[in-house]
Amino acid sequence: MEVDIYHPGLYHLRQLGSRKMQPFQLSSRFPAKNAHYHGAHWRDVIVALIDRTWFANKILPCNETPTAARLMEQAIGEYRATRVHVLDEGHVYEFGNGKPANRQVLTFVKRSSKAVQYPKERPGTQSQEVMRMLIYHVAEERANRREEFSLEGFAPEEYLQHAIYQYEARAYRRHTQRVNREKEPHEALSDGKDLRDYGHYLDVPFEPDYVDLLPTRDDGHVFMPNGRRCFRNEIDVMLELLG
Repeated sequence: MEVDIYHPGLYHLRQLGSRKMQPFQLSSRFPAKNAHYHGAHWRDVIVALIDRTWFANKILPCNETPTAARLMEQAIGEYRATRVHVLDEGHVYEFGNGKPANRQVLTFVKRSSKAVQYPKERPGTQSQEVMRMLIYHVAEERANRREEFSLEGFAPEEYLQHAIYQYEARAYRRHTQRVNREKEPHEALSDGKDLRDYGHYLDVPFEPDYVDLLPTRDDGHVFMPNGRRCFRNEIDVMLELLG
């Protein structure tokens, strides 16, 4: 994900299946002299992510995916979207009402696997990339307003961090158990008690509070730079060294 420093709220999302970046505009009120009110609202984008996540769970149910969806539901509280249009369930969403020029379309990657076959595939971004965009955007907007809004003690971006963690924990387990892109389920080596108590699964070598900062492989999933579990301060040092 890249931030367009010249256009507030404009981001360029990495795509799977294409070298081109996907531009996406979120509504932004800062700086006031160059505010952009016509982009998608961040809560509406989370609504689309929730829909996509439940769609993915219908294809291949597991423990991590519903947990990610519920975390995102907590991030928006009682908010109900009225400006989200599903063009292709799980893959293409349109945001906004009014003039076509003010609408934003978000396209997710559409790939076949042994669990599901699509008559036509298409490149697009992935859920974690969109969540990284939202984490950055919400934190920036909140800092500019000098506000500290939260829901049940958590800021929205913290719920999103934990949602990314669930996605990546699922990917890590499927990769290490050699069932990635297969239709067989993977084994959850934790019953979730350690997640509730400490915020992470003991069998997954990364943690929620920095998962959105980790480098990614060509498949879009994160990896640990040194191959082992680290604390946040170690990650900060490693990322600084990596540039």
